[in-house]
Amino acid sequence: MDDLLLIVRDDGIGLARERSAGVILASMRQRVAEVGGLVEVRPGPGGGTVVRARLPVSPG
Repeated sequence: MDDLLLIVRDDGIGLARERSAGVILASMRQRVAEVGGLVEVRPGPGGGTVVRARLPVSPG
């Protein structure tokens, strides 16, 4: 099975460690999980935030 990997990076100040996921990130995780995928949100290597979503792709 093939996957689609989507990576979004920003160069902002990043997310606060003590802050819980807001509505947008929670909704993104839920929707991706519904199709068997996974979302990861991590600090970027030089600051900012990196969001990675891996989604299964069905043969068309």
